[in-house]
Amino acid sequence: MDTSVNLIYAFRSITHLTVSREPIQRKLQSRFPWMLLGIAGSGHVHASAEGDAFTRLVPGSALVGAAGSASEGIVLQPELSKGEWKLYWMEFLELEIHENANVLTSLSAVSHMSSEGASWLPEGEIVFAAQADELAPLAERLYYAMHMQADNPQQILVAHMLVQQMMVWWHGEGMRRNASIVQPTTEQSVMSVAHYMEDHYGEPLTREQLARMAGVADAYFSILFKKMIGVQPSVYLERLRAHRAAELLLLGRENRGDLTEVALASGFRDSWYMSKRFKGLMGVGPSLFRTSFVPERIASLQYPYTHHLLALGVMPVAARFGQGMDAPSPDVRKETNGFPALLSIEGQRQLLSDSRPQLILTYDTEDKGARWRGVAPVIYIPWLGTDWRGHLRAIGSLLLREQAAEALIKRLDGIAGEVRRQISGKYAPGTMVSVFKLENNRCYLYGVRDVGCIFYEMLGFEPPAQIKNKLTGEPNLHSMEISMRQMAECAGDVNVVILSPDSDQHSHLLQTNEHWRSFEVASSHRLIYLDYRDWLHYDPIYIEAQLKKIPDILGVSSL
Repeated sequence: MDTSVNLIYAFRSITHLTVSREPIQRKLQSRFPWMLLGIAGSGHVHASAEGDAFTRLVPGSALVGAAGSASEGIVLQPELSKGEWKLYWMEFLELEIHENANVLTSLSAVSHMSSEGASWLPEGEIVFAAQADELAPLAERLYYAMHMQADNPQQILVAHMLVQQMMVWWHGEGMRRNASIVQPTTEQSVMSVAHYMEDHYGEPLTREQLARMAGVADAYFSILFKKMIGVQPSVYLERLRAHRAAELLLLGRENRGDLTEVALASGFRDSWYMSKRFKGLMGVGPSLFRTSFVPERIASLQYPYTHHLLALGVMPVAARFGQGMDAPSPDVRKETNGFPALLSIEGQRQLLSDSRPQLILTYDTEDKGARWRGVAPVIYIPWLGTDWRGHLRAIGSLLLREQAAEALIKRLDGIAGEVRRQISGKYAPGTMVSVFKLENNRCYLYGVRDVGCIFYEMLGFEPPAQIKNKLTGEPNLHSMEISMRQMAECAGDVNVVILSPDSDQHSHLLQTNEHWRSFEVASSHRLIYLDYRDWLHYDPIYIEAQLKKIPDILGVSSL
């Protein structure tokens, strides 16, 4: 009896990659189907070490490759001017389902696909999607499930389901790229025009021009646009411009000069017209807005900034929350619309709209923030461009809470001073602490972010020479990847090792790796193991909680 064959995809691995100045290139190899998703920074993906740039990958864009397309390796080359390049690297398993024969066959060991299979991605092909924002929350949820929910019995089932959703998205993208098979729907065309407006609000745009882009009649375009976005195209364009003006005014509170520069940068023809439209949309004129407006309804798209707001006494109306044990209490969560980990871009937009924020905070790239500008002004505070003090001061300035921010910084410095006094009897000045993280059989040596902030900035321990040298050129260095062989060279007087909850994987690695055994011999002090979920955070709430745990961790009496 004939059997029909279908292909499905299952989870194999996911890695959070950081590609920085050293090494200048990084090579990835896999015989499995794979995907790369840009998170922050940018760079070029080469199909081979000798080839020209295959494509430029930025936040919100993605590549997917068929089995065999990376068997010879693909090379990642960051654009150094854009800072660290962060990506998700995922590998998948291909499974054949023979529907009439009750047979499930893994294709993980081969690089070809059955001609009868339901694969939409030909052998060896790599496909690029410039706008793959919908994949980001799926990848984040997948990473969280596999690295921070190791004790969840449904972990692997959740992972497989998320992979299926990603592949359904890619299948739709692949079909849409082939005009002979499927044309974009009218609704998709109108949404693409809305995104175009979000990216080009500073240009003179007419309804006729936008309707031509959508491929519909002028009057019908306005009807469809209002149905999908909620307002007429002209109103949406003025809202985008007014919100951009609000962003510039909030970021330039100290500037009391002419408003012409703000008007032109926002797409208005002059300051008089901007003032008229701005007051109608924002309820207050631009001059008064700049000097004294205090946003009360704030949305935070990343949990560190959620914690910054809570530390300043501000309850956000919509926010992401951390998952460690020091995350905000259930009472806080009840008063705030929390972003589910699995939520599409349009779903996030709807949640934001329902929350009616006056301001949206993010450390996503500025171009990604354009997707939210139709809801409220979006303030981009770079994550790697400054430290937690800079983040806190920037948020304090936006909300006219500068004194509260400085008082909080002073209080945390006071707690750190008390901890230093308490541990000084056991740890002399100049004690070197090395902070390592083991993840997916890779090793990272930490700089001054996350747990490195606690030991180096707050408590004044000495970092290893490898970190100290890099800090001269990168004062906000997060971490650097090293080989397991280098761990012994980087060992300090105290060695902190951050592990993910997947204890079985790490136990096997540490029992069988000769370089780990050399590192243990080189360590003059006991190794300190810390949980990934509670120590890889960088905000005032976690900093305070971590400082108070340090005496016990270092073997001295508690505060």
